[in-house]
Amino acid sequence: RDLDGIYEYIVETLIEPGIAAKLIDSLEEAIFSLESMPQFTVVYRVAETKKRVLVVTVRYSKSQF
Repeated sequence: RDLDGIYEYIVETLIEPGIAAKLIDSLEEAIFSLESMPQFTVVYRVAETKKRVLVVTVRYSKSQF
């Protein structure tokens, strides 16, 4: 449902159906990749002004932060 909502928002509000489809495909691919490495946690920050994602740490889930 969440992905459907994201898709609908981008299509209806931003009028960008092509971008909406690509984004949903990318999100689904990332979600399904958890099947091969579900034990890892990635903590990141979004630097919107620089248009970058900064990875803070990557941890094996059983380790302590």
